Amino acid sequence: MTTDLGEAMSAYWGLRDICRKYSLAVDGLSDTEVAAWFIYLNRTGYNGLYRVNKQNVFNVPFGGYNNPTICDAEHLRTCSQALQGVDLRHACFDDVMADAKPGDFVYCDPPYVPISATSSFTSDTSDGFGIDEHRRLHDIALDLAKRGVNILISNSAAPAVLELYRDHPFHIETIAAARNIAANAASRGEVTELLIQNYQPVKPQIAGPLLAAGASLRHIRDTSC
Repeated sequence: MTTDLGEAMSAYWGLRDICRKYSLAVDGLSDTEVAAWFIYLNRTGYNGLYRVNKQNVFNVPFGGYNNPTICDAEHLRTCSQALQGVDLRHACFDDVMADAKPGDFVYCDPPYVPISATSSFTSDTSDGFGIDEHRRLHDIALDLAKRGVNILISNSAAPAVLELYRDHPFHIETIAAARNIAANAASRGEVTELLIQNYQPVKPQIAGPLLAAGASLRHIRDTSC
């Protein structure tokens, strides 16, 4: 790993633009090579973002870090161990949520509804995630709640979100969340967000990981399709 920012920038642009110049180049690599490509770009790109344009091309600029940790072997092995036996899917959120059964816990973390008219960002993906998709997510969450599935959804404190989930059976909790990614460093810090659930939250009484026996955990991160 070079310590010269000019060389590091050239290396970054070269790897980033593989998918721009050769659309199938990354897909044709082995799983190990794709993982290495992704980790390098994630650790050296701006603010650790993963974002693509409407052509589905990765377009995050160079981060300009002096000495980033590219390979945290211990952390990667810990993640690998945690993911053993986990079913990871790239699919529409409604397809994944359709498999939920009574007693399951479903967490949805969709692209947030913009707080203001100037905050037009709606997705990390090329397909976008607008208000129609948020309404669809609400309807599916409501159906699952009626079938005995435990739902937790995080979103911005935008009026549209409050209006969408204000009725039974959803409970809305306002929280202060730390945000370290923003174009303007002055705007980083705590922001108000919403936790929306169909159950009464219980304060944990013990420290450490909480395991729910007999229930599966499904985390639906990028719900665009």
